Order: sequence, then C-alpha cells, then structure tokens
Amino acid sequence: MDRSHLVEGLTVELLPPGALVASPVEANIADTPALRAALTKACSKLQVKDEAVTLLLPDPVIRVFVQHFDDFPRAHREALPMLRWKLRKSIPFEIDDAVLSYTRQTGRKAGVDVVTMLARQRIVREYEELAESAGMSPGVILSSSLAALTLLDAQKPTLFARVSNTTLTTVIVQKDMLCGYRCTEHSVPVAELTPKLFLDEIYPMVTYFQDT
Repeated sequence: MDRSHLVEGLTVELLPPGALVASPVEANIADTPALRAALTKACSKLQVKDEAVTLLLPDPVIRVFVQHFDDFPRAHREALPMLRWKLRKSIPFEIDDAVLSYTRQTGRKAGVDVVTMLARQRIVREYEELAESAGMSPGVILSSSLAALTLLDAQKPTLFARVSNTTLTTVIVQKDMLCGYRCTEHSVPVAELTPKLFLDEIYPMVTYFQDT
C-alpha cells in the first residue's frame, strides 16, 4: 500500500485572539511568544524535530496571478525581470521587497500561461523565523488554498471556494491548469455571510472563466 499521501499525525493548537493577523503588507505576527509556544507544543505532540517543513501561509499574504504570454523566456534570469516589471503595479508593496516564484502551464491558446506568486519578503521571513525557533527548517512556501487544490479531482472545470475568517478565495482549475484565482476580503463575519454576498464575490471569477 502506498502510504506517501496518508496523514500520519494531526494536532491543532488554538491561538489567542489577535496573535496573528494575515496581511500582505503589515507585520503578521503580533504575539510571537504565543505562536512560538503553540508551534513548539504541536511539534512535541507530533514528535517532530529538526525536520524540513512546508509552510502554508494565509491566502492574503501571497498574491497569485495567472497571465498569458504569446512568448515567454525559458531562462530564469530573463523571466524574473519581465514578471517583476509587469506586476509592479498590481501588488500593495514595492516589487523590490517581493519574493517571487512562477510556473509555466499550457496556455488556453497559442502561447503560454504563467502562474506567478508574490509575497513581501519581510512577512515571509516572519513565518520562517517562527518555524526555525521550533527547530524546523522551512523550505517550500505556499498559500493554503493553492496547497488544498491537490485534493481536487479536476478533470472537468472545477470551482473551489474557501472562506477563512474574512477572506474568500475563489479558484477555478481544470486538470493541471490553474484557470483563475481571486482572493478578496469581505466586510462581514463568516456567520453573517449570506448566500447572496457569497455568490456576488464568486460571480466575477465564473464570468471571466466563461468569457475566456
């Protein structure tokens, strides 16, 4: 039996209110001792130490873009400056302060689609330092919703919508292609999010997908 995809351990630690506030611009960790204690306790329960880990960050921290290019450079040293230039006005922080990663995927037509992920470097470093304080070695970093897409069987176009606190993330995938990604903040608590408000947020993504 292939056990490579099985969950071998799970634990949950509650944080004090306000200890962590997800933001793409401002500092996220407001109570470092509380977060360090919770993470250390979780690692102790799972009996893990000195491990390489993947960090799944709150969706608002990481900006995700799907862009189409008629021609896109193969060389990493040429692709990065192009993406930084094109996206410099699309993020709420200076592009020079961004850590950037991208992947190519088959385009909808001639050319190539590029999925680009950006986050403010100092905010990513907050989470890395927290993991390091618990004896972990952070490597791969993803937004939590992008990581969850691997759970889908998306042979047909599939809409994925995820609510976390005041954040709504909407994604459309088909097979191995990310067709659209939208992360928005709504003004009401989750308990007050009516179907109409929910659908109003999802509608632009569905319309975009149908049009393209």
